[in-house]
Parts: sequence; C-alpha cells; structure tokens
Amino acid sequence: MRLSVRTPVDRLRAICMALPGTTEKISHGEPTWHAGGRMFAQLDDHHHGADRLAVWLAAGLGDQEAPVKSDPRRVRARHGEAPTREASMKTIDIHAHLVPRGLWQAAAAKREWHGFRHEPDEGLGTFTGGGKKTAFSSPKVRFSPEERLKDMDAQGVDVQVVSIHTPFFGYHLDGAEGRALARDVNDEIAGLTKQWPARFAGLATLPMQDVKLAIEELERAVTQLGLKGAELDTHVAGAQWDDPKFLPFFKAAEAMGAVLFYHPQPQHNFLHDRIAKYGLFNSIGVILDDAIVVAILIAGGVLEACPDLKVCIAHGGGPACYAMGRMDRGWQGRRDAQKIPQPPSAYQRRLYYDTVVGSEKALRFLIDEVGADRVVLGSDWPFVPWHPSPVTWVQGLASLTQDEKEKILWRNLEALLKL
Repeated sequence: MRLSVRTPVDRLRAICMALPGTTEKISHGEPTWHAGGRMFAQLDDHHHGADRLAVWLAAGLGDQEAPVKSDPRRVRARHGEAPTREASMKTIDIHAHLVPRGLWQAAAAKREWHGFRHEPDEGLGTFTGGGKKTAFSSPKVRFSPEERLKDMDAQGVDVQVVSIHTPFFGYHLDGAEGRALARDVNDEIAGLTKQWPARFAGLATLPMQDVKLAIEELERAVTQLGLKGAELDTHVAGAQWDDPKFLPFFKAAEAMGAVLFYHPQPQHNFLHDRIAKYGLFNSIGVILDDAIVVAILIAGGVLEACPDLKVCIAHGGGPACYAMGRMDRGWQGRRDAQKIPQPPSAYQRRLYYDTVVGSEKALRFLIDEVGADRVVLGSDWPFVPWHPSPVTWVQGLASLTQDEKEKILWRNLEALLKL
C-alpha cells in the first residue's frame, strides 16, 4: 500500500486506520488512535515540527506498560509491510554491531567458539582469542532480535546494517577456521535480513587471512545470502591494505558492487601498546586507525586502481580529512608519495564516512570537506551512548540543512546499498 495524502494528520490517520481493530478519538481537537482499549498512536508535532511525525506506540499494540517513542513507519514494519517514503523520512544506520549468537551458546556450554573462549568476570565476562581479551561495555550485546528491534524503535532507526563486533573477525585463525567462523556469522546475519527484510540489511565478515577464501565467501554472501558487502578491519594481522595480494579482492568487490565498511579494533589497536590508560586506545586510537586506512587506500593506489569501489569508513574517517593538506604537501614533495596521479585530497570524495564523530563541529567540517552526499548515519550500536538517539542528534543539528539531513539519514545509504 502506498499513501498519497498531504498533511501529517492524514498520513498518520491512513497508516493507523489500516490496522485491524483501530478506532480514532478526538480529544481537545487532536486525534488519537486506539486498539484493545488503549491509545497506541498520536501526532506529536511539539517534538518534531509540522512536517515530522512521531507517535507513542505500545509494542504489540497494548502489551507494554511504558510507551516507546517511535514513528508510524514502524507500525507498518511490525505488520509485515516495508516503510513508505510518503509516511515520513526513513533512517538507515550503517554502523550496528552483532556479537554472534553462537559465541554466547558456546559460552553457556563452556566450550570454545572458533578459538574464542569465555571467562566469567564482572558483567558479561570476557572472551579471549588470539591472545587478546575482549570485554563489553553494553548489556545490549546479548539482545535477542526482538529486543534489538524495540531498541531500534526507541532510537528512531528504521533499518540497521548489521555487522560483526570487530574483535571477532578472527584474522589470527588459519584460513579454514576463519572461513568457518565467517560462514557462521554471515548465515546468522542473513537470517535477520530474511526474517525482517524491512528492518535489517547485512555486511559479511570474511577470512581475509586467505584472499582466495575471502573472495569466495564475499561472493557467497552477496549473491546467495543477499548481504550488501563486508565489514573489514583496518589491517589484516599486520598486513596493510595496499599490499598487492589484496588487489584481486578489491577487484572482485568492485565487480560485485559490494560495499566495504572499515572499522578498527576498539580495544586492541596500536595505541593500546603505547598507552593503555585513560581509555585513549578507544577515544583516540580508534579514529587514528580510521585515518590510517583512509591514507593507505588513497596513497597506496587502491582507489586509483578500483575507481568504482564502494568504501565507507567508520567514525567519520577519524582525522583523515583534517590531514589532507599535509598529505597533499607530502605528495607534492616526495617521489615515494607519488604512486597516484592526483593529490590525496582529490580522492577523499570517493569514500563514504559515517556520523560517529563526536560533535556537530566535526560533522560540519566533514560535510564541508567531502559533501553531504558522502556522509551517512552511523550509531556504533550498541556501544556508543546516545542521548536520546543518533537520529535525534542529526535531526537537531542547527548547522545542517534539511536536505543535508535527509541525505545523511537515509538517501545516501538507500542508493549506496540499493535498499
């Protein structure tokens, strides 16, 4: 069903009245919609303005004590229909993690999962693999898909592009074990996208320690499972992405139209070895790794060799765009920096960048450098605490135009991922 009504009230009325058992009531001149004896929807212009819709929904239309702020697109999604653009602006989040279900099942059975072992500790405990420990900052890593959907509703996110939590890439494993891990994870993510196609898209994880196996798994993930591409670390067990051995992988991804989403390790990155205090390995080390992979993809000639490659960098690419002037100066003055025919800054608009940047000033600078058509919504779910949500944050930024907000919140990713 597609709606072609004009006003916010008419749009919301058409959506709500399409649901079985719905009645409309008028109170103080304002309509509300009810089912099972309880109100489940109302127009809320106070928070979102005349052109925005918000509703109060009780999950399952009446079985939740506290209402959850959401919007009418999700009424439709819960009833098996995809959101419609006419109903309201969509929101698509490219940066949403998954801790595999098989990992928790193995922990409960006190056995290893592809070389990762659970150790009881405070909270959810830790997992050890490849000689490194991983702890969790959010209990949401154990959410069921249904709990995850409720959290998405509360944050105003229509679609999550799901990818593995990066400590579990498994690049330290041998190729065969790495492929087994990847297949388990990719099958799980594909299961989400098939059961809730209006709410989830997916990115694969790959056994990049074996390029041939990685290409095979990417092809399976894209052509058979329907995933949109792959999430990658900023290096592969120390190997950098400009290594010639990775060029066949990039060529294959380019030919498939696969999106490559780069995300560094949140706890065990190069800064952790230098200073493990103050949480700097996460707050600073992560974005430095983002900038390094941007620099390598550009200066190493990857983007020059694969002009149609689709790449997105987490955390706004870190300080990469801020440093383009220095990279350009280095390119002009050093022979070994001139592997590419144009200065590095000429390539920064070939990449996409998410909005997990930390401040409005940083996001405004990024948009001014690369253009709003290269910036996409990210949340780093469930690890970054948003108050109240990444969507509300973008919507409330005074320095962004409405057109810029629409591009960032959904238009760019809808086109990039072909949703």
